[in-house]
Amino acid sequence: MLQLPPLGSHPVLISRKLLILGIYLQGFPPAKVQELSGLHTPYRDIMHRAVETASRLVISNDELVATIECIECIMMETMYQNNEGNLRRAYLSIRRAVVIAQMLGLDRAANSSLSKTLEPETRTRIDPDIMWFRVIQCDRYLSLMLGLPQATPDNGFADAKILEGCSPMERMERMDCAVGGRITQRNYADMHNLTVRQEIDKLLLDAAASMPPQWWLAPDLSTRASDDLEALHDTIRLMNQFAHYHMLARLHIPYLLHPSTDPKYVYSKITAVMASRELLSRFIPFRSSQNFGSFCRGVDFLAFIASTALCLAHIDARRQEKADADENGALLSFLSHQRPSDRGMMERVLETMEHIIRTSSDRIAAKIARITRHLLAIEADAAMGGSYRTDSSQNAHEEELECNGKISDGGAVLRIYIPHIGTIKIERDGISRSDTATAPMPAGPDIGPTTLGFDSLVSPPLSEQPGEQEQDETIPENQSFNWLVNHSDAFSFDGPAVPDAQGFDPMLDLRDEQDLQGVDMAFFDSLFRFCGPE
Repeated sequence: MLQLPPLGSHPVLISRKLLILGIYLQGFPPAKVQELSGLHTPYRDIMHRAVETASRLVISNDELVATIECIECIMMETMYQNNEGNLRRAYLSIRRAVVIAQMLGLDRAANSSLSKTLEPETRTRIDPDIMWFRVIQCDRYLSLMLGLPQATPDNGFADAKILEGCSPMERMERMDCAVGGRITQRNYADMHNLTVRQEIDKLLLDAAASMPPQWWLAPDLSTRASDDLEALHDTIRLMNQFAHYHMLARLHIPYLLHPSTDPKYVYSKITAVMASRELLSRFIPFRSSQNFGSFCRGVDFLAFIASTALCLAHIDARRQEKADADENGALLSFLSHQRPSDRGMMERVLETMEHIIRTSSDRIAAKIARITRHLLAIEADAAMGGSYRTDSSQNAHEEELECNGKISDGGAVLRIYIPHIGTIKIERDGISRSDTATAPMPAGPDIGPTTLGFDSLVSPPLSEQPGEQEQDETIPENQSFNWLVNHSDAFSFDGPAVPDAQGFDPMLDLRDEQDLQGVDMAFFDSLFRFCGPE
């Protein structure tokens, strides 16, 4: 696979070899990195140069793209960018693949067999219909993660007749992909439509039923050698489990903080908690394994979403226990006995991110760690009796192009402005997305008051500088609120952009390719847009 192409090979075929080399080096197991010590150039430099050369000279050349092999190259570039955590670049790349595939007729099964290839063996190696499905699958994953539109709403790849000829795993993959498209459509339409929620939930149940019960047990990758064929199968199995539980979580998380105690929302609240727990229980052993390098950094974003949702559920559960105004007031009280293990998982996620920071100064891990650390402090404060609440509405006169924020009241209040969403006021006694205008904007629904413990969730205004390391810091549960106040400078958007004593940069440019890629904003937008009454 890594053999040099013959002399005179087409540039696309040469770029394919470069991309294979880059992806191979990207996923090189950390435990075996010492085997590359004889290289004169650091292996990650070789990796970056190989992919960058293929992208710059071939993939971006419109005169060379009208073949099946070029779509394959673009998909490999997308995989590489996703593994690196560059979800925006991956999104742009896969959109290019969608357009080229449509030009070649891959979206029309009757014409896909006529698609142009550079090598005869490509037709035996690649099925155009399956390639089209994989392109759409990747597009929908990235669209959902970033809160951006999907390329096409067509779900022809999941028609009943097609599913009949699929293996059980492929059937589940296609159904989950269709679900991802419907969730994205719902997020752009009406989240109050519970009929749509029930339809999508039924599709996920049917998809899960495609696989036998024991398949859903988390595979143990620690006992597998990285070059073991069984390890590959278990990894694919784990990735499909991640994908399924991610869809389940994203379907129900928008209802997690809904203030209503109506039983019709209880199912979504409990399911969101369950799906988040399933994601974290798989993420921890996956990232603890030494058999995976930068493989699938997108999983880190899933852990971020799951840990945030789980933390919010526990904070809201504490609020419900204190309020308990009626018989349904503590519908999340069942979480009380699960708090120790859930918090243990969230703390382990934080430890995992901090380990990544220490070994690679990773900016994405630094931001996830920052948010998780503050969330855990808030959750601990809520467990000790702290109270939080939220309400939200749009602003009319603060429509700016960039995020802005301000800390006040001795660190007890944080105001964050997010374009197209509004101003979020965060304080120990509550959170509100406040309306500071006389007339609200017509776009977007108002979000009514909801009480919960929620602090730096939407406020990671911090960007790691290359080479900086996050300092480990233990937060005693009985001192969590004091810790937040004492570290209020970590939230500050004001003042000079000079790192503080912990190495934190108080300014955050959300356009930076190395930040959370908009995953956090997409998550919070879907969460807050449905926090209010119907």
